[in-house]
Amino acid sequence: MTVASIDFESRSTIDLRKAGLHRYFEAETTEILCMAYRIGDGPVRSWRPDPNNEDMPWRPHYPPPDDLAAHIAAGGMVIAHNNAFDRHAWGITFDTPLPLDQCDCTMARGAAMALPQSLDQLGKALNAPLKKDPAGHRLMMSMCKPKTYDDMTGAPVWNDTPAQRDVLLDYCMADVSAERAIDRIVPQLSARERKIWLLDQTINDRGVQIDVDSCNRALAAVTVAKERADKLMSRITQGHVKKCTEVAKLVTWLNSRGIVCESVAKGEVEELILFSGIMNDETAKDAIELRRAAAKSSTAKYTAITNSVCRDGRVRGSLRYHGASTGRWAGSGMQPQNFPRILNPEHVTTALVALQISHNPVDTCEAIRLLIGEPMSVLSQCLRSMIIAKPGHRLMGADYANIEGRVAAWLTGEDWKTKAFADYDAGVGPDLYVLAYAKAFGLLPEDITPPQRQIGKVMELSMQFQGGWRAFEKMGANYGISVGQERGEELKIAWRTTHPRITSCWWELQDAAIEAVEHPGLTIRCLFNRVAYKVAHGFLWCMLPSGRTLAYAAPRITWSEETPERASRPGVEFDAVDSVTKKWGKHRLYGGLQFENIVQAVARDILTDAMLNVEAAGYPVVLTIHDEIISEMPDGVGSVKAFEAIMAHTPVWAQGLPVAVKGWEDKRYVK
Repeated sequence: MTVASIDFESRSTIDLRKAGLHRYFEAETTEILCMAYRIGDGPVRSWRPDPNNEDMPWRPHYPPPDDLAAHIAAGGMVIAHNNAFDRHAWGITFDTPLPLDQCDCTMARGAAMALPQSLDQLGKALNAPLKKDPAGHRLMMSMCKPKTYDDMTGAPVWNDTPAQRDVLLDYCMADVSAERAIDRIVPQLSARERKIWLLDQTINDRGVQIDVDSCNRALAAVTVAKERADKLMSRITQGHVKKCTEVAKLVTWLNSRGIVCESVAKGEVEELILFSGIMNDETAKDAIELRRAAAKSSTAKYTAITNSVCRDGRVRGSLRYHGASTGRWAGSGMQPQNFPRILNPEHVTTALVALQISHNPVDTCEAIRLLIGEPMSVLSQCLRSMIIAKPGHRLMGADYANIEGRVAAWLTGEDWKTKAFADYDAGVGPDLYVLAYAKAFGLLPEDITPPQRQIGKVMELSMQFQGGWRAFEKMGANYGISVGQERGEELKIAWRTTHPRITSCWWELQDAAIEAVEHPGLTIRCLFNRVAYKVAHGFLWCMLPSGRTLAYAAPRITWSEETPERASRPGVEFDAVDSVTKKWGKHRLYGGLQFENIVQAVARDILTDAMLNVEAAGYPVVLTIHDEIISEMPDGVGSVKAFEAIMAHTPVWAQGLPVAVKGWEDKRYVK
């Protein structure tokens, strides 16, 4: 099939990274500077807007180049790296539409193989023959935003000369050549995965409605609360720490008072507060608790929302396709995946009323503090409720209960646990966190106390993927639980003893991956033939029950260093993007990580199957968060019961997997 590659360059007073591409392209100051394209194996051609055209540059009014228009009219595919950007750039430039179903994205295709998403890094990872142009990139960055603003009129002043535009066009044309090189290397998405990508683009274009008024008032209240917190921190520490963000100074101040610490990170705060109490240092305790409240990064999301909300009050583009190597979505812009859960709906309702009553953020802060508690903590809980249904509609959502725990038991044949999930769903069995603790220590479920249930919950969340006592402590910090090394080791042994099939699967998976790398081309099956590994074309492929594959680049066998306690042993090393540094580099594959990847990927496949089904059934999806699907429905149309039934239907390849779905509907996002 003949395909066309395109690339646009633009400029705007709007910050693309902060506002997102939908807000960016609806701004009147956003202007297309040039476009380059290539049809099939033909030459790279260019297009620039007429500098003498007096129409507003953001209105679509130009006809596209004749050959490109003919290609699209004939049903030809149009490829771009980060296609959503170029598709929307096309939409504000040309009077001929570019249909979504004729679009393809090399960034999405690379992401589906766990490769870097930037064009430059993707080229490096694939050893593609791309020509780097650092000078062109610097010029593009200098031209895409104003260098200053006119003192008298406030109008933007741009870096923009005929010579610079010529260099920018050359840079744009080089990008088209680079994209074509990547297109030849990166495989196409499967037919099913392409449907999911197209749905992802549709969801991002729909966006979600925002309670803009309440969001603006909440942002003003958060600003006041942070200013007050900084003043209080300075007063508590007698000026040693003037702002809650001065973490290094706070650590130094705490150490000077005998509260030994290296950081005040989330996982260490509870222990520091406990130690402050033991030391009878209420001043230090107050400072730590104040820092914890002020550190709620979720409150910064109010700024992200207001930056990206479009003219119609909707935020778009908040999902990033295949943001994780397993296929899970990541967030973009306001990043709804990181919204805190609503722990107390009554507090949220009270806070929303307070936001509506007063236009004065100082009064709002004081009302929230008196009625509920610390304003920043309360307002972070309100973030979800800023997502609302548009007039005449309501939101409808549902999520899967403990889907990863269910998938893990089903995949490994941990039959007692699969049955326990089914019994709980039928109302004849105990909660699985209760059962986890009871079974580990030979107790009756009815005798388990709430604190023991919490320990059971942390055991389930931290130990399923080969975690030990350190993993328990890290996870336990989120729930205010710390048991220490000795007790943590006891919990680890107890959990593994009661989960023999899950525990043995870690080694089964690790051995399968090693054997596959040692014998390229040979398919190594495991987990009752539900999973298989194979090395081909420079990747280790993990074939999932759904037929989808996970990819591990450049797999090779490495040997661990021999120590007095442990002999040297083989393992699989591969290249991937580091989730923290975002750099491409070496990673080691081991059984627990393999199992985690597989479980998350299978849960994702269950979710995406349901997304396609609810969409087809007339429930337009506007958001997905973790294991939840949210649709926006006209009042009186559809039902939660039907929505749940669609999601609860398991695909053929997942027969026997017990799933449970809980739905809701409301004018606001209340889950």
